[in-house]
Amino acid sequence: MAQSRTGDRPPVARKPLSARSGPSRRNGSAPAPRGKPSSRARTSFPAKNRSSAKPSSVSAPKAVPCPASPSKTAPSPDSADTLPNLTKYLANAGAASRRHAAELIKAGRVAVNGAPCTDPSVRIAPGDRVALDGRPVRPVREFVYVMLHKPRGYVCTADDPHAPKKALDLIDLPGVRLVSAGRLDKNSEGLILFSNDGAWIEQLTHPRHGTRKTYQVTTDRPLSPADIRLLTTSGVRNDGETLRALSIRTETPGRYVFILGEGKNREIRRMMESLNNRTRRLKRIAVGALRLGGLPMGQWRKLSPAEAKLALSAPAD
Repeated sequence: MAQSRTGDRPPVARKPLSARSGPSRRNGSAPAPRGKPSSRARTSFPAKNRSSAKPSSVSAPKAVPCPASPSKTAPSPDSADTLPNLTKYLANAGAASRRHAAELIKAGRVAVNGAPCTDPSVRIAPGDRVALDGRPVRPVREFVYVMLHKPRGYVCTADDPHAPKKALDLIDLPGVRLVSAGRLDKNSEGLILFSNDGAWIEQLTHPRHGTRKTYQVTTDRPLSPADIRLLTTSGVRNDGETLRALSIRTETPGRYVFILGEGKNREIRRMMESLNNRTRRLKRIAVGALRLGGLPMGQWRKLSPAEAKLALSAPAD
């Protein structure tokens, strides 16, 4: 007998698959016939809900809708159109000008009915509770108009907690929330107006109304006729803006009266810088037809409604 290649062990005869019998090693049952589905049930898993998957990136925060009015009955569509939006409500309450009010709302500093609101267009109905930085903002019962002769060294903003000298601190009117109608920089002096009448402040400060402001300006060196012609015609470019005066009148060489129609930030000082000149002193003496007059520096007084209207009128030539 020929030996097997694998050694002394005899070869093992294997039965064909069709001849095998006995329990299946896997489930204890006979294997299913070829060509037919197995009787073994497959385990199915529920499909993943794609909507519940976590987003790969965090989206920008959306505006927080304001809570509903606590009143029992909602205003009708017709009456809702007459309700002030949140921006106008804050301005009418003397909390800020309309432009500044919109910034405060978007910054999340305003709450309506106890919840933050970042939608400036929401309508405020009677009974709604509005707060700015946690302080209630209520409709104004009486409008107040104030003129102040601001000294140099004081800032006009009330939002700077680090400012040692604020112009508003010179006005003693407890219980009245006042907002400045425009600003004078720290190194300037003269007439600055305050009020709790948001519509009046808007008319004085928004560029589209073109309220005129008059300044006494002392320069480091006299302006030439060409300088004055340039500043009152085409103007000069500075930091991407065109700076132009409505008129410039010479009082003495080096001392002038400027009339501006818009009042951009540090506009006259930037004009002088563009001419390689320097502003030595800047004093606002009038807003519209309202003049500072003989009000002492650092003092303030209330304005009558007629005087408040003068600020909205064109100055006399």
